[in-house]
Amino acid sequence: MSEMLNRSTALMLRAGIVVSIVIMAIGLAVQMTGGDDTILYIGVLILIVSPFLGIIVSLCALLYERDYRWAAVAVVLLAITTGGILFAM
Repeated sequence: MSEMLNRSTALMLRAGIVVSIVIMAIGLAVQMTGGDDTILYIGVLILIVSPFLGIIVSLCALLYERDYRWAAVAVVLLAITTGGILFAM
């Protein structure tokens, strides 16, 4: 697998973590001042969704590189993850 795949997936996961931490910190500050905790939950949701988006980014990179075997693995992983999310609802 190429360097582009590793960089794009790592960047997506890192960005998801940083954004979620910032939003959760804001949500925690709002909650401590007596506000609603919705912002805190949004940060947690972003943290949960980040790996899902990482799979999508990996799939796009694999399709761009025409590595169809690993792209198929990514599609199966995406289907399993989506099925788990739908089942949990």
